[in-house]
Amino acid sequence: MMEVKLVVASGSHQGQVIEVKREIFEIGKSPRCQLNPGGPGIGRHHCAIFRKEGFAAVKPLDPVEKTILNGTAITKPMKLRNGDKLQVGSMTFEIQLTVGVSGQKLSKVQSVTEAAARIVEKKQIEKKKSKAAGATDDDSDLDIFAIFGEEAPDEEDQLVSIMKRNRDQAAEASEEKKDVEEDAMAREKRLQESTRNAAGDAIKAMLSQTRKGG
Repeated sequence: MMEVKLVVASGSHQGQVIEVKREIFEIGKSPRCQLNPGGPGIGRHHCAIFRKEGFAAVKPLDPVEKTILNGTAITKPMKLRNGDKLQVGSMTFEIQLTVGVSGQKLSKVQSVTEAAARIVEKKQIEKKKSKAAGATDDDSDLDIFAIFGEEAPDEEDQLVSIMKRNRDQAAEASEEKKDVEEDAMAREKRLQESTRNAAGDAIKAMLSQTRKGG
């Protein structure tokens, strides 16, 4: 799992590190939020940081108060990168992203069946984590899979990609087989022509010798 930390970049709390331990981490004035920064310009549910295997993103939630990423106000989920600057109200955070031991990538998926099995297992784990973290039906609009859009492949994309790869590999293998067969046929044709030429030369030599003898 991607580990995300917010480092306060300015003010009296400069250098303070805030660990984003939940997969859905809200920032705002509401008591339900995991981080409640003070000062003006902050909505009750201002923005949310999402974590997913190998990815992290921020999603603005307040339609009035601005969520600013690297100096630009954002209106849709944006993928986070190490060193990004996130401004919420008067507070600015530097994003630190690392991959922990538990977040090491799995081996490459080799089949559709394996991918499907991993998806089911992953969803079960995430569901248990969400319940343990106190997630409710109110969190449904903060679905971690929904926010990434084209920023990260979803499970269906992964399955489609694997099936496409398998089709491409099969087509490539078929093409290679066709090329091998065509090469074999060409060699056979050349061999036959060579044999016919050799036989023709032998017959010509015999006829020439017969004429000389006559």
